[in-house]
This record gives sequence, C-alpha cells and structure tokens, in this order.
Amino acid sequence: MATFTLTDRTGIMKCVCFSKQFASLKNVLSEGAVLKISGKTSEDREDLQIQVDEAATIEVKKNPITIYLQSLF
Repeated sequence: MATFTLTDRTGIMKCVCFSKQFASLKNVLSEGAVLKISGKTSEDREDLQIQVDEAATIEVKKNPITIYLQSLF
C-alpha cells in the first residue's frame, strides 16, 4: 500500500493506492511525474482522498502554446 499527495494549481489531494494496484503502478508513481489518475473518492477523518485504481503518465510538451488575444476596446 502507498499513500501520496497530488498537487496542481488548484490544490493538494491525498491519495491511497492499495497493494494490488500499487504492484502494477509502482513504476508510474514517481516524484515530479505528471499523471492522469482515476479512482474513487472517499473520506479519511473528514478529509477527501482518492483511492487510486489506475494511473498513467502524461507527456508534457516542451514548447508551451502562447495565445494572443486582441483587445475588445
């Protein structure tokens, strides 16, 4: 079993990955990885957490997209 936190621009979410899922995901779960997580939410002492069923890495493009907006005034 593993417990970890996911962090993004909106906040932090506690996660738990039980033994069966962890065995198949331990190579994907690494610090600093950009992940797509699926699972169920549950409460742990009044805090929400995700019970992870699946996880996959997401490839991040090195060249960010810049969007220019014309002024409406």
